[in-house]
Amino acid sequence: MADVPTTADILAEIRQLRDEFDDVEINARERRIEVTTDAITLEDVTLGEFCIQLHLDRLARHRDVSAFVIVAEDANAASSDSSCTHPHVSGKALCAGDATVPLSNALAEGRISDAFQLINRVLHTYNPSSAYVSLDAWDGRSCTDCGRSISSDDLYFCDACGEDHQRDHHLPAVAAVVSAVTMFCFRNAFASAFEIGAGQIVKQDVKLRV
Repeated sequence: MADVPTTADILAEIRQLRDEFDDVEINARERRIEVTTDAITLEDVTLGEFCIQLHLDRLARHRDVSAFVIVAEDANAASSDSSCTHPHVSGKALCAGDATVPLSNALAEGRISDAFQLINRVLHTYNPSSAYVSLDAWDGRSCTDCGRSISSDDLYFCDACGEDHQRDHHLPAVAAVVSAVTMFCFRNAFASAFEIGAGQIVKQDVKLRV
């Protein structure tokens, strides 16, 4: 079992944090240590700066990633999930991936600076296999048919049903449905016009192609 770090150890770690990060704050009232990353861009998606907060009350209970809170300073959240401000952050909680064990070890040994650096490294990294929302679909919308978040470039908006559909997978089917629905609506519109317009019907040159 690792020794409990002394006050001198903790002060040394905080001094090291100031060497590693430009913006370090000790919030005594809220009992937390926080640093701010530089602006992060992953695969041409601008995510902005993040505030990494170590909550000491949480740390006393769990020496793992759950002691940290990740706050987007100027959030560019995924369009399909406003709680996802980074591919590996959801609800201000970080999925540390391969850094999970090293992070827990660092906290257990009182290496606070190392723990912050590990999280900073995760935030600057993208692993599509473990992302809450992939960067390809970051600015996309939800496909009505399969529910997945899809890039806007790969979506087809159906005027008839007013929904988004994935172009590659659903476009042939959607086109057929749109055609059928459009014809159905056209015919119903004419039928309604004759039923409602008992006194007056405005004649128009409308070519209906079947």
